[in-house]
Amino acid sequence: MITIDFNNRGTHGLCEFLYLSLKNQILDGTLKADEKLPSKRSLAEHLGISV
Repeated sequence: MITIDFNNRGTHGLCEFLYLSLKNQILDGTLKADEKLPSKRSLAEHLGISV
């Protein structure tokens, strides 16, 4: 499951930080091409944030 540490988001808003984190994980190869992403509800529950 995707893990993101929101304690280091600095001045970014939650939504923007989530977007940037996912983008960086794709670019650095943590998330592979054609890898299925979790549903937004299950990801939100896992990360402890609202949908």
